[in-house]
Amino acid sequence: MKKLSKSLISLLLVAAMVVCFAGCGQEPASTEPEEVLVSMIDIGSGLNLKVGETATLTATVNLKATNKNVTWASSDEAVATVDASGVVTAVAAGEATITATAADGSGVTASCTVTVSQVSEAILSVGQAGELPAEPAEGITGDITLNSDGTCAVNAFYANLNAQLAFETTYEIIDGILTFAADPVDATVMGVSGQIGTAAEVAGDTVVITCTEVNQGVIAAQFIMTADQASQLGITVGSKVNVESISVPESKTLASGAMFNMAELVTFNPENPTVSDITITVDDAASQVVYVDTTNIYPLKAGTVTITVTSVDNPEATASMVLTVEAVERPAFLATKYFETERTFGWALNSYVFKTDGTVDILDKTGVLQVLGYYTLSEDGTQLTMYALNEIAANPEFVGYTYNLTKQEGSELLQYDIGEPLGAPGMYFALEQTQ
Repeated sequence: MKKLSKSLISLLLVAAMVVCFAGCGQEPASTEPEEVLVSMIDIGSGLNLKVGETATLTATVNLKATNKNVTWASSDEAVATVDASGVVTAVAAGEATITATAADGSGVTASCTVTVSQVSEAILSVGQAGELPAEPAEGITGDITLNSDGTCAVNAFYANLNAQLAFETTYEIIDGILTFAADPVDATVMGVSGQIGTAAEVAGDTVVITCTEVNQGVIAAQFIMTADQASQLGITVGSKVNVESISVPESKTLASGAMFNMAELVTFNPENPTVSDITITVDDAASQVVYVDTTNIYPLKAGTVTITVTSVDNPEATASMVLTVEAVERPAFLATKYFETERTFGWALNSYVFKTDGTVDILDKTGVLQVLGYYTLSEDGTQLTMYALNEIAANPEFVGYTYNLTKQEGSELLQYDIGEPLGAPGMYFALEQTQ
């Protein structure tokens, strides 16, 4: 074997030193990949569901993310819920925001809006939920369809009469309360044409829908909605606040002509009931001390009456108030300007009875009282202003009409031109004035 030359040995030693310098004493490089955080999540922009439906949302994150897991949350679980797998369940009509959040702590989120709508329709059969509060006529079959667009179709058949009840109307759901169109609709029931009124009432855990023939007051058909069916339509069964009792002031005193709204004086127990409507009766209506228009009270002439208020929601909840109406106050300088005795004058279809207390009765041609009012005379006796209750107006109120008076030559009688306000002057009637 040949010996290596000194020059070759030196070269090898240098090479070894270079190799050692480059790698001797260093640890080997790591083979584990670095963690890549989530930088983007996509779950879609929106979702439309009907009550009771479900859908699964999928979260897509950037491909190189190390941990692709997300957590789910709903902004309003009363509208829509979401589970750990992204399954969304529509609970009630409305909107909720579903949010996916990266589980790796990066803080990256994505959201989408879930819009929940009512079911397209709910079809209820006659008495399908069990016993009816009042049994409908024997042999009725049929259904009522409540559509999500607010329209309603009723179709019932009377087997024993071979008659059909069919009509369409509309309904609304406001604060969980189902109400139908206020005006009755034309329909044929039991073979006779007429008008049908529709009403809904919460009874326990059901909603009872009653169709009533307006003229005869006969129950044509009843339909019952269960709590589950009601919730699908956005009706919250059991949320109705019933009236337990009501109260009004014990007494009130007013001058005639001072109108007020009786509803504003009613206190309900509990407060803010679902149905706050009331009815009003007067114990001595024939006295016509007051005129009642729905809940508006118009004190007309001196007297005392008892006004009784009854809750529409609970007819046993009543309260009464004694109303004293004082005569029209007359200014001192008019004290001698009123008539000494009652004076009655007829014109067209009405008669006007002017009384010494400053009130006036307006009678029809048969002598039936139509309107009560009052009158005043000007200080110089040249004008008479008559205040009558205008019942034709949308909101009845006292309206004053002024007539110019002239004195007949050679007489102490005054006459007024009743045709002047109508644009047809020259129709005079005489009035006797106290001197």
